[in-house]
Amino acid sequence: MKQRIYHIINGLWSGIPLCCIRYWDMGFDGVNRPKPDRGGHDTVTHDELVERAVKWLKSTGRCGVAVPELVTYCDESPDAIGWRSEGQICVLIECKASRSDFLSDKKKFFRKHPEEGVGNKRYFMTPPRLLDAAEVMGDWGLLEVHGKQVRKILESGDHCIGFQNRKSERMMYSLLRRTTKRGDLTKCLAKKWGGDLDGALSTGISDPDGDRQ
Repeated sequence: MKQRIYHIINGLWSGIPLCCIRYWDMGFDGVNRPKPDRGGHDTVTHDELVERAVKWLKSTGRCGVAVPELVTYCDESPDAIGWRSEGQICVLIECKASRSDFLSDKKKFFRKHPEEGVGNKRYFMTPPRLLDAAEVMGDWGLLEVHGKQVRKILESGDHCIGFQNRKSERMMYSLLRRTTKRGDLTKCLAKKWGGDLDGALSTGISDPDGDRQ
């Protein structure tokens, strides 16, 4: 019976009213069927990803110190960055909430010249299924946020930073100097992260405290 109805509808599809099409979609027993997964991804904002990145750095990433969107006099401003105690390891995370953001990231100077960038370990953090692991080039790792869980899809390679590249140390110095002046690490960040720095995200390559030493 069901097969017969299918052939009737298939032959007269163009003349079927919308209400009948909806009934067909629900099934003959009137139960609404779940749509198949088309490879979409969960809605998550860039700031939410940055917040999760900092938490991951402090826990799974084993970083004793980790901060969001640190702006210093260095010309690179990572979404999240942390430091481990062993071997002065610096871990960088770039957060991408959309494919367009990921594709535009490839145009950055530090992606074309990775030896000039910061981070011994480098990761992208995205919503689920935003990227395929094959798209992540240059020995970068890939982290996906699945609800309350962060899954490591691809491990980061070890990025050998040249002796002349001291940006990680400069960022650390800037953070320590601000902490000394303000007495609280949190206050060294932009206001949206609980700090008291005005315009910290819009100053570009300028250090918000104006000290280049």
